[in-house]
Amino acid sequence: MRQSTRRVSVVLAAFAFVVGLVALLAPGVALAGKPKPPSCPNCPATINVGGLTCTLSSCGFDCVYTCPFPH
Repeated sequence: MRQSTRRVSVVLAAFAFVVGLVALLAPGVALAGKPKPPSCPNCPATINVGGLTCTLSSCGFDCVYTCPFPH
């Protein structure tokens, strides 16, 4: 009887440890989405290039835009 109680206690402790670890890591995973581009006062949010609408992806020395692949 004592042996089975000890095993149940060890299994429950391991389960609690795993649940706690997942609870600590879950917010980081949820917040690790795609970062928003920085606010660039001199760069428009979108530009039109050859009929394609390109969106601002980053800025610094120059504005960097991401355009969809033409079909």
